This record gives sequence, structure tokens and C-alpha cells, in this order.
Amino acid sequence: MSEPTPLPGLEVAARPPGPVEVAARRTITALNASGLISERDALLCQSLLSISRAYDIAAASTAKAYAVANLHAQLLATLAVLPTAQGGDDDADPWTAFERNLARGASIQHTP
Repeated sequence: MSEPTPLPGLEVAARPPGPVEVAARRTITALNASGLISERDALLCQSLLSISRAYDIAAASTAKAYAVANLHAQLLATLAVLPTAQGGDDDADPWTAFERNLARGASIQHTP
């Protein structure tokens, strides 16, 4: 049984999600629980999930490094327009932790 989505209209993971998609889902859940997003943000959140899923697939495949880099850029661009909590540099903040993990991922060399 799949877990419910934090916002109506978001796609439920059809297969076990990869680490970036899991992190994206956790971020959306945390933002929703904090009252920072609402149903009007469902399209943006679904975009984040779709890009995260594609990122996981590309990173696990023999995709060219530029494909992963392009998906990473799209993921960061999508994240940039989501609302953040005040004091977003707090280490305990899920949003900050997610951004930090993405930055670490950007430094990983993906080889074909």
C-alpha cells in the first residue's frame, strides 16, 4: 500500500522511489506540515517529484553526466521557487538539509 500524498493531486510513487525522490517527498511533507505550501503549490510540487524521479533514474543508469547535471539544474531551479521558512539556514530545518544534500550531490562525479 502506498503512503498518502501531502497535497491533493500529487502522484503516488508507482515504484520504490530513489533517494532524491524520497528527499523531495519528505521536503514537500515538511513544507506542508509547516504551512508553507498549500494546494495551489501542487503543480510545482509535482514538478519537483517528476524531476527528482528522472534524476534518480539517470543517476542509476549509464546516462551521460550532462544529463544528470541538467536534471540537477532543473531540480535546483524548481526548489528555488518553493517557499522557505524564516531563518532557513537552521541546520534542523528540513529544507536546509535537503538543499545541503543536493549540493553534496552536485559534487559527485557521474561516469558513464
